[in-house]
Amino acid sequence: MATGMTAPRRCRVDIVTTDQGILAPDATGLGEVIQAARVVVAVDADSTSHVVVRAATPPFLLDSDDDSVRKLFPDAIVSLVHADVPGQATISCSGVSAAEQLGAAAAVATLKRSWGWDESPTIRITFEAGGREFRLAPVFDDHAWWVDLPA
Repeated sequence: MATGMTAPRRCRVDIVTTDQGILAPDATGLGEVIQAARVVVAVDADSTSHVVVRAATPPFLLDSDDDSVRKLFPDAIVSLVHADVPGQATISCSGVSAAEQLGAAAAVATLKRSWGWDESPTIRITFEAGGREFRLAPVFDDHAWWVDLPA
């Protein structure tokens, strides 16, 4: 590393859900099967609990409205995946602060990489409301998932 250069800040992303997170309508009350994964995102000394939700069956588009899904996970920041192709995803998110949205984007990108096997060099996460966008590249290193934070 060159003199005067500092290492990028990183956040740690721990996937808490150990199975595939498949939840049927009889468990959720929704009219569709969903995949929900709980993730903890830690930046410095702060950590937040996130749940990432997507439809579990093709064409992988959620039919349920955002509020109905979010009510299932009242103790977490809930991100719903509305579009998912290699290298990018579009989400809606209950988090409103910049830190919550960064955590949500890191959670979604890490799940795409670890569960979806998205090997794109970077994964672009776009928020439906406002169009905010993060380009992230989750890596598995030293027994954990890490995401470099944008400067």
